[in-house]
Amino acid sequence: MSGISPVEPGEGTRAGDADPDSRPVPGTPRQRLTEWYTRHRRPMLAGASAAVLLAGGGSFYATRDKEPEPPAVHPSQTVRVTYLGAESPPPSAPTRSFSFAVRVTALPGPPVTVTRISQPYAAVSLTSAPRPPFSAKAGFARKIVITMHVMDCSHVPGNAGLPFLDVTLRNTNAIDNHSFILGERYAQDVSQALRAGCADDPESSPKPLNTTEIIRAHPASSHYPDRANQPEFRSSTHRVPLCNTSCHNKRVTASDRLSSAFPAHA
Repeated sequence: MSGISPVEPGEGTRAGDADPDSRPVPGTPRQRLTEWYTRHRRPMLAGASAAVLLAGGGSFYATRDKEPEPPAVHPSQTVRVTYLGAESPPPSAPTRSFSFAVRVTALPGPPVTVTRISQPYAAVSLTSAPRPPFSAKAGFARKIVITMHVMDCSHVPGNAGLPFLDVTLRNTNAIDNHSFILGERYAQDVSQALRAGCADDPESSPKPLNTTEIIRAHPASSHYPDRANQPEFRSSTHRVPLCNTSCHNKRVTASDRLSSAFPAHA
């Protein structure tokens, strides 16, 4: 039979008879690298796995959804204004002035600056000591003396109701215009001070009826179709004098009768 089959080693052949150049020679760089890899294969595989995990975790951290930043703290949320009571006006204050004190306290947070203090009444001016702008530090209370001056008593309300202070506050996040209601005691003190300051002012009381102005405003030829708006005239004990013969042709008008009833005073 003939055929092709694997070549079998003959007698006397050994594996050591292979080409000696194909085996690493001890002491050569190739042999040393092979031995080093054999000894450190497991640590190298562990380090490579750790590097892959670290790279994957870093990529996940970089691409994750970021948490929203906390909302900015407004200055009105960290400042408290408390009414302390009445104070003596400064010597340089004009008449119809009154003073009171408040305490400004800043809570923990960004530094706050008070840039303006005002009040709602147009007929009243306001000053403070110290004058704005001034700072309010966290954890410290500051006393502010406020002086109000009544400029026009005719436009001052008789009852202040619930007055408030308009305070402008500023920090690194925002600027707030905030109205502080200081309580019932503050409202009572302000109402009492306004009444006391305008008690002797004639412009703040109702004016009496002036008959002369009514006569000039409504002459005898005027008519009053609406009787509800017709002015009332005061009664008088003066009698209208009768016309003598020298004036029998003279027409006696309503203005002549009113002039006789309300004689002019020198």
